[in-house]
Amino acid sequence: MRFAITLLVVWASSLSLVAAKETLQALSASEVKILLKAYLDVTTESKKRAEAYHDLFYADKLLVSKALVPYIKKDGEHGKTALEIATDLAVPGLWPQAKPLIDTGELSRFAEDYGFVVQDKGAVDFFFDRWKSMEHGSAEFESVNLSFQSHTVPLQITEKFFGYMKAASPDNPKRASAFLVVKYQVGDDMVIGPEALIAGWEKTLGLMKIHGKAFTIAGDDLWQHRKYWTFSSARKVCGNCRVSARGNGRLSRMPDKIQTGNWAISIRVYVADSADGTDIYLNIGAGNWGIRAREGNWVVVLDGGETYTLPVQKHAWSTVAFEVLDKGVGPAQPGTQTDKGFTKHELTKQIKRKLDGKEFAREVSFHGAGEVTTLTIKAGESDIVFGGVELTKLAN
Repeated sequence: MRFAITLLVVWASSLSLVAAKETLQALSASEVKILLKAYLDVTTESKKRAEAYHDLFYADKLLVSKALVPYIKKDGEHGKTALEIATDLAVPGLWPQAKPLIDTGELSRFAEDYGFVVQDKGAVDFFFDRWKSMEHGSAEFESVNLSFQSHTVPLQITEKFFGYMKAASPDNPKRASAFLVVKYQVGDDMVIGPEALIAGWEKTLGLMKIHGKAFTIAGDDLWQHRKYWTFSSARKVCGNCRVSARGNGRLSRMPDKIQTGNWAISIRVYVADSADGTDIYLNIGAGNWGIRAREGNWVVVLDGGETYTLPVQKHAWSTVAFEVLDKGVGPAQPGTQTDKGFTKHELTKQIKRKLDGKEFAREVSFHGAGEVTTLTIKAGESDIVFGGVELTKLAN
């Protein structure tokens, strides 16, 4: 309570400062510190904490990381909450602070969660070494073992578990644990035992290398916004997402910066056998704007039946992109009369669809502010893999 009054004054000024900025302008380091302090303070009312969380969610993660460093320590007043928000926001660079908290009591579990979720350099290797050295059946071993069976890890770690399983004697109790870790990582629920996994490993490893392709992200990595992703018949594989037939992945909340200005969203998609029935689309206002696969082609059908097609490239990654341009105030639209008889002029947006960098279908204009609400990637009759979901600001 000793700084509650000061905090509220600072909070109010920070909200005014943030509100005064254009949506596309990033928060400064001082603003991030103010928001983080307000979030970590238990006396801050829940609504304002939620607003601070939202702003921090889309802030520069390096600035958030630097602001969090002083809070992540054993005797820190806010250590637990700081680790939780660092994990929730996938804030990088805090493993040097989190690692010493392992095996120190209450904070140990939160430090372990951070290491597995964010996977700073060296974190997952550290837990693999612990897994090997700890006594099978101990509480510490079971905690780490469970984490390896509930968090996807880099492929090289999966290969280490496979190597351990293959070399271990049948009476080694960790052999069965290693098998369950590898089974989870490769996402194959049908494999029934270590010998079957070993027999088909070359094929499995080849698919993992394809499905786990890493992408260079120049803009905002929307895949990192894990709190707002929901899945049906889908799961992560080596940093990307494998969607089973008729399943989907959906980003249910977009960054505020997407609501104004010019921007593009890119989605990388891998098709093995058939993409037919696959849908990738944005919800903007009352409409869906997307691309669909039918009879071996990517298809866009515009109002009036105007149709565009491009062939689906099988056994290959393709990039589907949506560019949305803010064209300013456009002509009045039917039904937009005010109660005073004056005509409203509507904001005009223009959307372009691209496939592997080539414009696909003619650009389409639509009217109204049209809040961007969701991005959906839906599989059709066969599995697909997607990743590299990126938001990029375009020049005005």
